[in-house]
Amino acid sequence: MLASALSVFAKWYMISFMFTPKAVKAALDGAAVLAGVKPDMLSPAQIQQAMAGVGPAVGAMLTKAVYIEGWMWMAGAAWLTLLTPAYAKGSSGFFLTVCLVDVLLWLIVGADTGWFYIGSVKMSKMIIGYGMIVVGFSGIYYAGATVCNTVYGKAIFPVPKPFIK
Repeated sequence: MLASALSVFAKWYMISFMFTPKAVKAALDGAAVLAGVKPDMLSPAQIQQAMAGVGPAVGAMLTKAVYIEGWMWMAGAAWLTLLTPAYAKGSSGFFLTVCLVDVLLWLIVGADTGWFYIGSVKMSKMIIGYGMIVVGFSGIYYAGATVCNTVYGKAIFPVPKPFIK
């Protein structure tokens, strides 16, 4: 969650205060050179035409930020991978869910850093997204089952037995 929060904040900050102003300045300077005038003397039509290329330029700059995000995810993936054996004493279904999260986190690392991916980065991100939806619903089920089964003192919702007792 920290990696996600830092990533979203960093991207917002870079787009708002670094990439967009830099792209706008470059576009206006380029239009001014083409028109043979100073940037503050461009007509509204020239400014509008120059601004058309700002979005793609900012998008191209942002791809560099995704690479950094992969390194942030690596810390979380490594930590959870190290903790995974501890989950083998809990429900076997939850343990398998944690194993799935391990795989998905390492796929995020691979896709964001460009080291490895399945098919293409876009396909990997789709697999990661759907996998995380499965993990989310699984987590909600196990949390609800734990609460209800504990409150009633019996198995209201079935939970698989652990691999290790």
